Amino acid sequence: MAKKNNKTEVVAESKWDGRLLTYIGIGLLELLVIAIMAGIGVAIAYVMGAFNENPDQMMQILGYVVIGVCAMVGFCWACIIYAKWDSKHTVISGQRLKFTANTFNLVCNIIKWTFLTIITVGIYGFWMPIKVRKWQIAHTVSEPEENAYGVGAPQITYYTVDDED
Repeated sequence: MAKKNNKTEVVAESKWDGRLLTYIGIGLLELLVIAIMAGIGVAIAYVMGAFNENPDQMMQILGYVVIGVCAMVGFCWACIIYAKWDSKHTVISGQRLKFTANTFNLVCNIIKWTFLTIITVGIYGFWMPIKVRKWQIAHTVSEPEENAYGVGAPQITYYTVDDED
């Protein structure tokens, strides 16, 4: 309890309950997802004939674009995996966070923001980290944390009481 201006404020607990081994595991899973998606891109490019003995230059460029797009989708998927894991282990004022976005949503936004960066000759790139963070926060919601009996905490996480001395 904190006392401020003759009022007592009761605030629910904020915590992060992640563990080192799961953090390492999530990191390895992210690397695996990116590697698999890039590998899928290489396989598609190979099947397209982008890396034959005498490939057409346009086909080679298309092959590299396919690899890049697949790797980007893998990177976005890895970001979603991490955001879901991180929010799952975060409690703020008694409310556990939950990340609700999906990979497709992030890929579409990254494509849009990259296009804006290209047409503004790189200037929009300065705002991309801010856009990504805003997008992440917009897709994070809170849920009451359940106690040992499966009952959630109240939606109001703090209240004030007038002190009567």
